[in-house]
Amino acid sequence: MGNGSSGSELGSVQGEAHHPAGITIDFAGAKTAIQNSAYKSNTSVEMAAVVAHEGQHAMDIFNGDGPSNVYESFHMSELHAFMTQSSVDRGLNSNSAWGLWNPSWPASSAENERYNMADQWAQNDAYADRARSGCQ
Repeated sequence: MGNGSSGSELGSVQGEAHHPAGITIDFAGAKTAIQNSAYKSNTSVEMAAVVAHEGQHAMDIFNGDGPSNVYESFHMSELHAFMTQSSVDRGLNSNSAWGLWNPSWPASSAENERYNMADQWAQNDAYADRARSGCQ
């Protein structure tokens, strides 16, 4: 899930357009990030959310929408993944360890809060992904 306050890269997806070759997830790192989060969350739900995040990256690659070497592409890929991740928390009515969903948010602003948090994480990870790839 890229770098950020979680402190580590938690997953990666390998492959070319329309051919995802594999997903690697650091479950120990994910568990540590979840347990160290300032947000109180359910570890089992969050582990499922991490899998959903990385799975969304694989689907983006399968659909030919995987990141290229430009910031906007990395950003959109991460935004898809964080929105998918937040859907797990929303669907299971659980706090997100990344602040992507909080069941106590007022209904009138919950989707806006969800999108803003996902976008914040996506921007953060997109910069890190771009730096790792060596693109400008």
